Amino acid sequence: MRELLIPRGIIGLQLQYVFSDCVENQLMIKFNEKMISYHDKFRLFITTKLANPHYAPEISTKTTLCNFAIKEQGLEDQLLGIVVRKEKPQLEEQKDNLVFTIASNKRTLKELEDKIL
Repeated sequence: MRELLIPRGIIGLQLQYVFSDCVENQLMIKFNEKMISYHDKFRLFITTKLANPHYAPEISTKTTLCNFAIKEQGLEDQLLGIVVRKEKPQLEEQKDNLVFTIASNKRTLKELEDKIL
């Protein structure tokens, strides 16, 4: 398991250090003992090509992690659904209705089991 290393300056960057400069009407942020202009719509995105990266706890608590990995089976299901919806929309609609019915029946079954027990 490889741990991603992020520079200390980025980890130490916290929004509690954002100041509003009234004279220039700009937001400033203190970073490495320097005041830097900061835009309120600024976002930092960091990506990796690692299949299953491990992040240190201090990074995980200060960031939002999004896994955009696509499994082959999931992609296949999505593409097949698009093709079927285009070629035979009534068949895909029937499948959607069946999936909904199955989910509803599972929920009802769970409620009945809980009621009996």
